[in-house]
Amino acid sequence: MLGRLLKKIFRTEERFNRFIIFILALLAVFALMWLASRVFKNVPFISTPEENSDKWLDDTFNWQNLDKTIYAVPENIYPRGFNLLFVADDFLSFDEFKVSVKKIVAEMKKVEPWKSHSEINIFMIYQNDPILCEVKEEKMYAPMLKCGKDLIKLVQTLPLIKVKVIVVSREQFVSWSNTSRLENTFVFYSLPANKEEDAFNYKIFLHELAMGFGLREEMRSIMAESGSAPARPEGPNCAPTVDIAKDWWGDFVRRADSTLVFSRAKNDVGFYFGCAGNQDYIRPTQKSLMNIQDFPDAETYGPVSEDYLKKVLQYCFSGKIYDKKTDSIFFEQYKEFKACLGEEQTSLSDSI
Repeated sequence: MLGRLLKKIFRTEERFNRFIIFILALLAVFALMWLASRVFKNVPFISTPEENSDKWLDDTFNWQNLDKTIYAVPENIYPRGFNLLFVADDFLSFDEFKVSVKKIVAEMKKVEPWKSHSEINIFMIYQNDPILCEVKEEKMYAPMLKCGKDLIKLVQTLPLIKVKVIVVSREQFVSWSNTSRLENTFVFYSLPANKEEDAFNYKIFLHELAMGFGLREEMRSIMAESGSAPARPEGPNCAPTVDIAKDWWGDFVRRADSTLVFSRAKNDVGFYFGCAGNQDYIRPTQKSLMNIQDFPDAETYGPVSEDYLKKVLQYCFSGKIYDKKTDSIFFEQYKEFKACLGEEQTSLSDSI
């Protein structure tokens, strides 16, 4: 019946046949376009790490808006990869927040070992109620961002394991972080709008991020919250004595006459006095991203710290599961990372 009706509309059978052929051709074109999109969607994007970081936030995210909260979750997730969860504070829109995170990740991927580690999962959370935390000064050496239990509830909505939570705030305060090694930690990062193009401000982020993996401040003097305990010297980059530094840094140093020099790179590694706020403690490099207060022109973490971070990412945040024999000295010195040798992992809610 439909066919007879169409023939009446087109009046001649020839016109009707042409119409049918046109419709079939149009459907074929749409089918080919759909097939091509499915094929190219699964083709790995091959580029430099810096270019890749620009793509992460544009092409590979699923967006969900639930209960006035926007979640950005990678479409392709590395199951054992390094999870970075960015949470917005005091941003006026999600688009504004996304642009800032994109810039942070791009700056991060310029520096080793983040530059060479591809298995990184970037997550984002944005609330329509933009103010999540507040700046406090009481009993503080300087203005600091403090967040309540609502932040914990918010990040627990994503059941992530081995995650570093980055609270990015438009407020002006002294950025800070929890010091840990493998445990889930927070970084509270100040990124006012007028600091978006400030290269040094991104070094502050890199500094605080590394604190979440166990690196220590390499400054001779550090400001601390009122009543807080003194910082302890711990590996890999802050030794209590030269003898312990020799043991920790191994073949990174060699003796040339009476001078200790680095044997595997251009930057010398030696025994420099002053780190973790103590003039007597020893650091491996004169300047690094862990000492930007004294050396704001630092561009790297230094060979000792970079090697340590590279091993942490390799052993704990990659698809391959390693055996203790792979690096027995490392796993004995940093016993926390033995947990990476097996399948046991804890979610964010278990460790905060």
